Amino acid sequence: MEDLPPPSETSAPRPKRTRVQAQTSEKQASKANGAGAENRERTSEASDQTGRESSPDDFEEARPGAKRNRAYEGTTGSAHKATDQSLIEVIKSNGKLIPQVVKLWVERYEKDRKPAMVELLMILFEACGAKYYFKGDFLDETDVDDVVVALVNLARRGEVEDYQNSKKKDVKNFKDNLESFWDTLVCECQHGPLFDQVLFDKCMDYIIALSCTPPRVYRQVASLMGLQLVTSFITVAKMLGAQRETTRRQLDAEKKKRTEGPRVESLNKRFSMTHEKITVLEEMMRKIFTGLFVHRYRDIDPNIRTSCIQSLGAWILSYPSLFLQDLYLKYLGWTLNDKNAGVRRASIFALQTLYEVDDNVPTLGLFTERFSNRMIELADDIDVSVAVCAIGLVKQLLRHQLIPDDDLGPLYDLLIDDPPEIRHAIGALVYDHLIAQKFNTSQSGTKGDENSSSEVHLGRMLQILREFSTDPILSVYVIDDVWEYMKAMKDWKCIISMLLDENPLIELTDEDATNLVRLLCASVKKAVGERIVPATDNRKQYYSKAQKETFENNRRDITVAMMKNYPLLLRKFMADKAKVPLLVEIILYTNLELYSLKRQEQNFKNVLLLMKEAFFKHGEKEALRSCVRAINFCSTESQGELQDFARNKLKELEDELTAKLKTAIKEVVDGDDEYSLLVNSKRLYELQLSRAVPFESSYGDIVMVLSRFRNMEDEVVSFLLLNMYLHLAWCLHSIVNSETVSEASLSSLLAKRNTFFEQLEHFLNTLTEVEEVDKRGNQLACRVCTILAEAWFLFRRTNYSSTKLERLGYCPDKSILEKFWKLCEQQLHISDETEDEDVNKEYIEETNRDAVMIAAAKLVASDAVPKEYLGPEIISHFVMHGAGVAEIVKNLITVLKKKDDDLSNIFLEALKRAYHRHMVELSTSEVNPLTSKSFLECKDLGIRLSGTFVGAARNKHRSGILKIVKDGLDYAFVDAPRQLSFLEGAVLHFVSKLPTSDVLDIFSRMRLAMEEPSCSYAQEQVIDLISAVKGLHGLSSQELHKLLRDSENFTIHFLKEKKSMTKIDMEKLARFLPLHLIAVLMSSDTDEALFRYLLSGIRLLHSLCDLAPRHIKLEQILLDDVKVSEQLIDLVFYLLIVLSGYKQETQKFGTLSLMHSALVACSLYLLTGCISSQWPDLVHVLLAHPKVDIFMDAAFGAVHVAIRYLDIKLSAQHPDLCMKPSLSAEQIINYLCQQCEASLQFLQSLCQQKMFLERLLRNKVLCEKGGVLFLARAILKLNVTPPFVESSRVVAAVSRLKAKFLSILLNLCEAESVSYLDEVARSPGSLDLAKSVASEIFELLKIELGKDPKHLAAFSHGSYPIGFLQLNAMRLADIFSDDSNFQCYITIYFTEVLTAILSLPHEDFMSSWCSSDPPVREDDSTLEYDSFAAAGWVLDSVASLDQPNETNLEFNLIPNALPRASYAHQRTSLFVKIIANLHCFNPTICEEQERNLFLHKFLENLQMNLSKSLPGVSTTSDAPKAANVCRNLRLLLSHAESLIPNFLIEDDVQLLRMFFNQLQSLTTSAEYEENRVQEAQSPEGCSSLLLRKEPPNLNDRHGNLKEEIFEDYSFREMDQFYVKSRHGEDVMTQNRGEGKGISGTRAFGGLREIDRDVQNVETSCSDTCSTRGKNAVDQMDNGGFLRKYEQIKEGGHGGDTEDKEVETIQCEEKQPRKRKRTLMNDKQTTMIERALLDEPHMQRNAALIQSWANKLSLHGSKVTPAQLKNWLNNRKVRLARARAAKAVRTAIEVENAIPDQQCEPPLGPNDSPANESPGEDSHVPRKASPDPESLLRTLVVVGRADFVECNPGQYVMFVDAQSQEIGRGKVYQVEGEWYGWNLKELKTCVLDVYELKVGKETILPYRSEAAGISFEEAETKIGVMRVMWGLIRIFTLRPQ
Repeated sequence: MEDLPPPSETSAPRPKRTRVQAQTSEKQASKANGAGAENRERTSEASDQTGRESSPDDFEEARPGAKRNRAYEGTTGSAHKATDQSLIEVIKSNGKLIPQVVKLWVERYEKDRKPAMVELLMILFEACGAKYYFKGDFLDETDVDDVVVALVNLARRGEVEDYQNSKKKDVKNFKDNLESFWDTLVCECQHGPLFDQVLFDKCMDYIIALSCTPPRVYRQVASLMGLQLVTSFITVAKMLGAQRETTRRQLDAEKKKRTEGPRVESLNKRFSMTHEKITVLEEMMRKIFTGLFVHRYRDIDPNIRTSCIQSLGAWILSYPSLFLQDLYLKYLGWTLNDKNAGVRRASIFALQTLYEVDDNVPTLGLFTERFSNRMIELADDIDVSVAVCAIGLVKQLLRHQLIPDDDLGPLYDLLIDDPPEIRHAIGALVYDHLIAQKFNTSQSGTKGDENSSSEVHLGRMLQILREFSTDPILSVYVIDDVWEYMKAMKDWKCIISMLLDENPLIELTDEDATNLVRLLCASVKKAVGERIVPATDNRKQYYSKAQKETFENNRRDITVAMMKNYPLLLRKFMADKAKVPLLVEIILYTNLELYSLKRQEQNFKNVLLLMKEAFFKHGEKEALRSCVRAINFCSTESQGELQDFARNKLKELEDELTAKLKTAIKEVVDGDDEYSLLVNSKRLYELQLSRAVPFESSYGDIVMVLSRFRNMEDEVVSFLLLNMYLHLAWCLHSIVNSETVSEASLSSLLAKRNTFFEQLEHFLNTLTEVEEVDKRGNQLACRVCTILAEAWFLFRRTNYSSTKLERLGYCPDKSILEKFWKLCEQQLHISDETEDEDVNKEYIEETNRDAVMIAAAKLVASDAVPKEYLGPEIISHFVMHGAGVAEIVKNLITVLKKKDDDLSNIFLEALKRAYHRHMVELSTSEVNPLTSKSFLECKDLGIRLSGTFVGAARNKHRSGILKIVKDGLDYAFVDAPRQLSFLEGAVLHFVSKLPTSDVLDIFSRMRLAMEEPSCSYAQEQVIDLISAVKGLHGLSSQELHKLLRDSENFTIHFLKEKKSMTKIDMEKLARFLPLHLIAVLMSSDTDEALFRYLLSGIRLLHSLCDLAPRHIKLEQILLDDVKVSEQLIDLVFYLLIVLSGYKQETQKFGTLSLMHSALVACSLYLLTGCISSQWPDLVHVLLAHPKVDIFMDAAFGAVHVAIRYLDIKLSAQHPDLCMKPSLSAEQIINYLCQQCEASLQFLQSLCQQKMFLERLLRNKVLCEKGGVLFLARAILKLNVTPPFVESSRVVAAVSRLKAKFLSILLNLCEAESVSYLDEVARSPGSLDLAKSVASEIFELLKIELGKDPKHLAAFSHGSYPIGFLQLNAMRLADIFSDDSNFQCYITIYFTEVLTAILSLPHEDFMSSWCSSDPPVREDDSTLEYDSFAAAGWVLDSVASLDQPNETNLEFNLIPNALPRASYAHQRTSLFVKIIANLHCFNPTICEEQERNLFLHKFLENLQMNLSKSLPGVSTTSDAPKAANVCRNLRLLLSHAESLIPNFLIEDDVQLLRMFFNQLQSLTTSAEYEENRVQEAQSPEGCSSLLLRKEPPNLNDRHGNLKEEIFEDYSFREMDQFYVKSRHGEDVMTQNRGEGKGISGTRAFGGLREIDRDVQNVETSCSDTCSTRGKNAVDQMDNGGFLRKYEQIKEGGHGGDTEDKEVETIQCEEKQPRKRKRTLMNDKQTTMIERALLDEPHMQRNAALIQSWANKLSLHGSKVTPAQLKNWLNNRKVRLARARAAKAVRTAIEVENAIPDQQCEPPLGPNDSPANESPGEDSHVPRKASPDPESLLRTLVVVGRADFVECNPGQYVMFVDAQSQEIGRGKVYQVEGEWYGWNLKELKTCVLDVYELKVGKETILPYRSEAAGISFEEAETKIGVMRVMWGLIRIFTLRPQ
């Protein structure tokens, strides 16, 4: 016995702790797949070599057994409690009792299996929330799929509870209890039931099936149970592995003793049994993994996906011997791209745990190489938690040096990312990798003391900060990221020492010193709990008591470290403006009490003195603010003497600053430089921001210097004004907070305020007069705006009214306010991005346009100024100045809404201001009024303002919105038409926010406004347009061209109706005519006058569009102007909507039907004039339109109305409905037919474009709800009655109408993206409608096929083509007959017609169906439609009331005819396809009563009188009818073979042949014997050799080969099979070359005599066979059958790889393709094909179909379960045809493969040795067996393969270890390697299995993941059942 490799490893679950198994059962149940004892022996032997070995130390400790045992052996009360409750009740609410109830259940199971198993299954169902019961007696017979379908139905009815997601308290622990239950059950069953392969196999079957069902609760619970089972199996497997390892060590010890005995035998048996148990467990793990995990890890529910990935990670970690391989790791890699953050996080966490184990890293090498880039990318994931986890994973990769440092560049950029979690995670990575260098193995293990370590770390940190030294903010971000992990940042002494250069070995550059000071300041802030990076939420931080204590300790440590060194640091860096602010600020975070406690008062005083010195040494904003804050802090937070000292120094600082300011003012007065004044003004400003500074005397000096020196620097002026404002604010604060207010103080404040306002108004006037200012002037203007707004806000009247301080209230007058806003507008138009290096950017945030807008908005929000002026002005700038200003205005609108102010007036005024700016722009520059920037801004403003009314706000502010619209309408018509664009730019957006009733009121108001005298210009324009339409519509484009050529300024003169000359501007006419027609359409009643006027307008538009290419102005307006093009399209859409909904009473028929049909056609063809005459371009524009679906509905609806009018006229039901005396009835009918044909032709051209067709298929109204079918039925019901039936023109027109719409139906049915018939079949109503349309088509075919050929021949030679009516109808019949929804229906209602056709006299049948020159041929044509002529004819006819119109409107018909031969061949091929489709029977989708339904129906009709079926033709009499049908079928079969491959595929011909054979067998019964004998004696009769006394069974092997193929094979997708046959072609060529015919009897028994008849017929009549005079069945034998047989042989053992072994030829140009039922796109098709690998019989599982329909709908068009099932069934049918042919070819090739010397065939009547030539014997066909199995059964055993030479192609029998026959097959390979195995070394060979006598699930002796572990899996993976087998168990065969 050979040594075999172990079974391939697959899946692994999370470990669970179990009790230790005491003993091992010696008896192991045989495996369910029937591998038998041999497999166990092989597994046992293999385990000696490659068994998975693991140490007991690797396993987790068992759960304490005492606690579990106590639960088991507890008190009697608890036992009673356990027995009182059912298992499901315990699981739901009492998890503590689970051990007891599980133990009791196991005892019940061991006593009686079936009831216990039923109980367990019921628990499984109830856990899913469903209650389903079945009896134990029927447990074995119950099908899992049936139960699951019933459970799914329960869920659909809502009879399911969701315990897992329920919030009820009694089931809150349901999930944990359910997991515990299954874990406990597995542990309890590990000594027996776990390995009986009954209990858990049954449970797993139900769990896997439930996990694939549509109800989410089923999938959730089933997945939970399945994943837990694998986890529990791993626990048991690990325990058994430990036992196996112990046994192996004991066995090795015994073997060393070299003694054989019962001890060694016992150990061997125990080892073998333990190994087999582990193998069984692993197989169960694999089963759940492949059946559940591989589907659910991509479930639509993210929770299920997360559970799967979490479990897989745990399985790999706990059971690496099986799961730690790329086969399973890839799922973790794939889910790194999952769309759900939780799944990605679970995958990352699982990988982290794997990389933490060093032993796993080598195995993870290839996986890391494949997915490391994705792991790094996830560090920047959109989900913060995922990104943080991914960064931790990257740290693990760095620890193992699995990724290079170069790949970390993008990660370091995240140091300055927004989410702090990501920044801190990157900070940890940076610290570990770059600062601490933990991952660098080259670092020595010994380090210096803590101080030197801190210095090293700080040095590396400074190296990182050098990258950000130019940006202090980024440096602070980096410090914040690393601070938590870097202890050196808290080593204050080390940092100070480095700054003071105390260590001579460390030299800091100035850049490093700045960064170190920055680090020190930031670290101090972090240590005391301050934020150094602004928070995103701005929420107040709350700390726990422990945290606060930590902060206080840090504050103490900082103070102690800084006490002595602080003055040194300040003194050293006093002159450095970058470092001083940071150093001074540190004192804010110290504990000043310690200065007194530590007796360091002098150091405190020194620090204060140094700060004061710094205040007067620096003039920069940051330094000044830091000094002010620090000195204020010292004066308030210090105690005792130190506080007094600090306050004195602060007072000295104020006095000194005031003195310096006076000195500076004096220097300016004396003519000196202004710098001193600027610096001291800044110092005073910064000081006043925090405290009041008394400088009463200096206030007058500031006013004086501002008044006298107007040319001072703007920055100096700005700070002087700021100081004045702050002084006023502090004075006001003092008055408001004082208990008593003196008159003197009030007067003084008012005087100062008035003086202050005078100065501001001066600068306001000065700055507003300057048109352009530079950046410096801009800063002063911004200061003036903000200071003025703040002062107005400070003294606003509303704040002091009705108080003692009412005198202080102030409100500016309107002129000042207007100047203020003018200055603000100037600043808003200056971009903040303007660069000016000379401008001081210290206070840039206080002098930008955002600050100006905030100041202005503050005035409106606080009612400091009248909002009626300033509010609209501010809001009118909503969308003009970027996001910052827009956000400010948005907040202002929110405030105004809350205050319930009059928003409507404010919004309307804002829109008017914006529109006014647009009008000003138009007056000053020549721009397009509708595309200018100002108009687009106005439109955007209207959109934004109307967008504030959403949801409930629309109802709340309805009156305000209505007021905006009405007042806006009035404003637009005040100066019409100049201001009419205000409607589109501003008002239109608010109309959509109003209800319909208000909109109608608005339209009425609009009409009244147009009629007002004040709107005389607009009224004049309307009158001119109406006159132009009435006067110009009769002019053709050529006539208009002549007028324009002779005109001036594009203005033409024409006569009005009253014979007066008038002129019209053609440019304006072209621009306004579409909008005018829309207005007329919407405002008028639908009467004859309206239709006549609209038709005139459409006619004029056609002329203008024809004229446009010759006149640039017209082309620019009609073709290039987007607005006009949109109006033209809208005009067509609106017009079609009106026409589609038009209903007219019969008694008022009038001329409206003519104008209606003309309007439909003319409006449709207007699209080709205004968009494009190229259909692809037209479709592209239409599909881009948002209302394209409405257009489709309206277009089909309008045509339907026109068809109804035509039907009324044709039916002659209303003879009194005479139109006009001027028109005859035939003229009216002819005109209606022309218009309807033109409209249908337009729709047909659109539907021929793939993009339009796909969009049409998604239109629910037209497709799913039957809109197209209603139109189809209306057209097909058109019936030409006398007197029109004699008019060839009318008859041909109606025929073309039907042919064109059948062509549209064909396009829909053949669409690739969506199955139209499946869409129709969704609802019973639409399906019935489709069947009624199908019946109309069949009735039409019956009429057309039954017409007298002579009459048709005469008619076809007329001048009016009738269209491809019959051909299109047959194409649709082919499609319907190939669809499972219609096949049975067609069989019942159309077979009679087919029977009648085949019953035609032989000569008539041959000339009609088997000839290249048929007597009848249809011709099609394209109508060359002229919209101008069509509209003119009906308008002229209506205008001339009593004068007869003798002119007939005729359009040119462009012929579109097929060659006669092509037409005939297409017609015949469709006839053959219909028969083939109807004869096809698929047992998987068809009912048994449908078997041979077509054949029986055919025979039934054959007995009937068929004269009524085809009334126009004669059929044969009853006596020779059957024989005649046989003759016709033989002829048709011969003719059909000649049409391959250009018109037919071999599958259809094969099905026709099968139908012929079965029909011939049935017609050879006794009642026809006499007639057949007579025919046999005649030259063209049937051979008497074919006579049989009894008809054969239709269901035998020959009678229904297709059924057998269905039953014997499982199929895969095969849309189209065109197979090149090399072997068959060789045979055919060779035999034809020598003129030898191979008898048909050899290929198919009983056909030889038929050959003679076919030969005679062909020789005398048919001209279509390529081999005239040859034996047709010979050709069939050589060229047809043999090719089919080769197809079957190549794919007969199917799997999904059939299309890999059969060469596919796409013959789209030559071969008319079968209808593509492309329900799904490529991605969906790929998904379902992969699913069919695991579920080949999916169509039988309703739950699985529902599940996959939901999945597929997520990746493309919606797929319903009915559609998917129908798709699978149709797929089965297609595969059946290919299989049927392949099965026959297999039999032939099998026989041909047998050497002649082994089996000489008996000679037939026509065979002789003389007919054979040397070298040809291998090509002589043998007598065919019906299948390979029967051939194999005739072979006998020669000998064992290891004794008798075994070669490829040799037939063999193979057996198992007990010499029981497994099956038979053919040798495929005997040398080389097979999936890694050396065949010669292992003494094996590879077999192709043809006959299998055991179950396909039987485990193979040689198995792998690639080749499969069972026969079934091998067939699935390889495509054929190809397996490796030992030579000692193979026996060669030879024929008897």
